[in-house]
Amino acid sequence: MKGYLVLLLALILLAPIAIISNATTAEPYQTVQIPSLTIYKDLTYHVVAQKTLNKTNVTTIFSVNYEVTSIENTTLSVSVSGNFTKNMSYVIGGSGSFSVNIFSELFSLHYPFIPPFLEFNNTYGLNTTEGRWDLQYVGPKNVTIMNKNVTASAYIVYFNQTYSQYYVILKNGLIANTSYSSENGSQITMWLVSYSNPVNITFNAPSLEGIGKPYLYIQYINNFETDSLTPEYYLEVYYPYQVGDYLVQINYLLYPQQGSLVVPANLGNIPQPINFVAVFAPYYKEQLTFVNNVGNSTIIWKGVNLTLINTTYIKTVNGTDVKAYLYKYYQNSSVPQGSVILYVYFSSDGTLLQQSVYSVGLKNITVMFSLVSNQYVSLDSQYPTLTKPLYTTLPYEPVNLPTAILITVIISVVISALIVVLRQR
Repeated sequence: MKGYLVLLLALILLAPIAIISNATTAEPYQTVQIPSLTIYKDLTYHVVAQKTLNKTNVTTIFSVNYEVTSIENTTLSVSVSGNFTKNMSYVIGGSGSFSVNIFSELFSLHYPFIPPFLEFNNTYGLNTTEGRWDLQYVGPKNVTIMNKNVTASAYIVYFNQTYSQYYVILKNGLIANTSYSSENGSQITMWLVSYSNPVNITFNAPSLEGIGKPYLYIQYINNFETDSLTPEYYLEVYYPYQVGDYLVQINYLLYPQQGSLVVPANLGNIPQPINFVAVFAPYYKEQLTFVNNVGNSTIIWKGVNLTLINTTYIKTVNGTDVKAYLYKYYQNSSVPQGSVILYVYFSSDGTLLQQSVYSVGLKNITVMFSLVSNQYVSLDSQYPTLTKPLYTTLPYEPVNLPTAILITVIISVVISALIVVLRQR
């Protein structure tokens, strides 16, 4: 049964479980519109490759040039050249022409760049439509480029359980230097020598009414000993940046029962602990805390079609009856306990009031999120900061220790399995 339960949650938990840093602490909260992004058409790097052959250290120095030949939205056509031959293709993947989407293919050595609004001076996870990364913040780093001393940020970036790479990133998003091991065993270090020919990429942003405010929820998880939903965490979601039809969505968990601000977590199958996760994707592919077309017979939410059931009333966490539009999504599975129904309640203005996941096999709700308010709680805050009508503590007793441990294990497995499920979708 526990094995089925783990698989069940892996199939149904659509919300990214994530933690925040103190990177965005502005009060009152607002979403920053980013109308343009500067990239540089010409980059030059020096690359040093070191390898031990017959107990002898062999060092080779290369020069690598990047030239952006065309730009279409956020996709760059990049010509990469250098003084290395085909049998030295282990150097940044070789020369040639490459297509790089700078919004989804982060940390690509075919154009060493990360959008500056995705840089945080903290340890965090980063999700795009193409992958997940764990950025362990090392600290500020002084570098010299084109005879100028500048301050950058150093990270160890984990790509999976076994592979990581060191990066120093400038405030303009360019990779100042990075070190890694190539497939042939060479130790590669590359650093930026020069950059020139800036070009602005501009964005037209759609109007999204729900992004201008934060959302505070309570997350409930089924207590399998008592067969009831037990509040576990406060969950807050907000949108610090909008870039065209892309949103930076940040989620974080607060656990005031223990007096701590955040719950350290791992990102999927990456074992390094993180402080927060930023999701960066087109708004129609994210699980949003709002919709702009509520009341329609079908709506797209988190990339799936939700079907309107009816309008009804639900009781909020604070005891208020609110009229809501009830939608559902059915997820079929070949596993007996794997089929589930996602129920989603939206208010008349499109705010996500509640979402719950009903197990067809277990015949109960396993996970639920309920809106508390539109309060923004910064990590700079100290508990207790949540006052009525919010909760200083969660309204029920926490689950006992054995159940809490079980839930922690389940959530860890869920996030790992969820990556596989979403990629197969």
